[in-house]
Amino acid sequence: MMHLSISGSGRRLASFAIAVIWIQGGLSEAATPTEEDFLGDLPIVISASRLRQPINEAPVATTVIDREMIEASGYTQIVELLRLAPGFLVGFDSGHFQAAGYQMLNDVWSRRLQVLIDGRSVYTPMAGGVPWADLPLTINDIERIEVIRGPNAVSYGSNSFMAIVNIITRHASQDRGNQIQTNLGQNNYAEGIYRFGGHTDATDYRMSIGYRGDEGLIGRYDSRITHLFNFRSDSRLNLQDNLSVQLGYTYGPRQLDNMFDSGFPQWEKTITNAYQQLTWQRNLSNASDWTVKYFHNTSSSANNPLYDYTVSGSHVAYVPIDYSFSDERHDLEIQKTSQPTDDLRIVWGGSLRRDTVNAQYYLIDPVMNVDTYRLFATGEYHLTANTLLNSGLMLENNPIIGTDLSPRLSLIHHLNADHTLRLSASRATRTPVLWEEYPNWRVEYGGNTNFVIVDNGVDLVSEKVTSTEAGYIGQFLHHELTLDAKVFHDVFTDMLHAIKTTTYLGDIDNTALYYTNDGYYE
Repeated sequence: MMHLSISGSGRRLASFAIAVIWIQGGLSEAATPTEEDFLGDLPIVISASRLRQPINEAPVATTVIDREMIEASGYTQIVELLRLAPGFLVGFDSGHFQAAGYQMLNDVWSRRLQVLIDGRSVYTPMAGGVPWADLPLTINDIERIEVIRGPNAVSYGSNSFMAIVNIITRHASQDRGNQIQTNLGQNNYAEGIYRFGGHTDATDYRMSIGYRGDEGLIGRYDSRITHLFNFRSDSRLNLQDNLSVQLGYTYGPRQLDNMFDSGFPQWEKTITNAYQQLTWQRNLSNASDWTVKYFHNTSSSANNPLYDYTVSGSHVAYVPIDYSFSDERHDLEIQKTSQPTDDLRIVWGGSLRRDTVNAQYYLIDPVMNVDTYRLFATGEYHLTANTLLNSGLMLENNPIIGTDLSPRLSLIHHLNADHTLRLSASRATRTPVLWEEYPNWRVEYGGNTNFVIVDNGVDLVSEKVTSTEAGYIGQFLHHELTLDAKVFHDVFTDMLHAIKTTTYLGDIDNTALYYTNDGYYE
């Protein structure tokens, strides 16, 4: 795998990415195996457009990290698997706070990256980040990861801004009997997982119970312990209907150090993360089906709110800081896939989402709700036997930004069976999260107000990116080697970043920060 970036002066950037990967065939999410899955040279993907298609017919650049690559990597943490995708950067802010981002404009929260697990969005409603270390998931639960390298809000809405990572877990029928796995390593790293899989006449099921812990980074106060449970069942209700039930839970303590400066005391918090998901699918024919998906995510972080704050060994004050918060997400989505003619396939649908955040010391209101409504449609039309057109549109509405539209148009041409060209253009948006739109975070000690992020009273708008891309996929060495290359140009407008001010809040003793839409990059 190689990645090359060519940077110019100022804020202009052009990039050229090449991915050389060994390809293994695979199955898309909740799909029934077909002859093409077993005999095709290129994998079938579903994340690019919500339609099952060979990777060389996907409308955007897509990388597949399959089960064989996952096992060969030797990685023990899920986020590190993204090192196998071209252009991705993976880092650690602490032993239990991990971050991943694509290309540029990254931060520790990875707010511009959409991460899905079996189509379930897992970014947090308040800060927009992905709690990688807290996910109720193990590497052995993963069948494949489909990585969309570029904007794709037309398929999955806000946060699908720089890239999309769709983690597809193993079907319950793929695990049978009892399995025990242990991993031991430096810094007291220890992991133990027990898994049991079984089946009845119509239902396959799998359950995992696990423990993992380590002392974090050397020289830091950042150890973690995680207790984990997850369950999945897949039932064939009749000849047409299938039902998948998934749920999971993690719980454990986390150590933290130097939140503000070297004088701030070490402290601990306890996290929980849980989800429940139901997916019902009715197959009307090989090319037509209905899918209804509901999921519920919850997470919380709790800590002791009283600390003795000292500077240079001298007591300053007891600081009543409570970093406790909780959030939850309810999401209901309906999707219809059909094939009106031999040359045309369509997928359309909509979703309703409610995000609720309880964060007394972070936001202007202790409890805040955000309701998001989405309508989406994607069509794939074969202009000729070797040329196809893919287009789509996402409409998204919520009270923070009003209504946003995200379109995409792609033209794909097969030069022959082994070589394919792709041209595409798209627009994506990212809705400001609650921490950006309604922050009110203040810490008082020594009679002064310090460490402040505030709401300046100005309504923010969505971040926007307009992306154009030319791609190539070729197969060589008797289909043992696949070359995936793209040249792209992205223009980012209304980008959010924090501004320092001391002019409009009279009770601020030190510099305050607030967010504003004045960033532009290309």
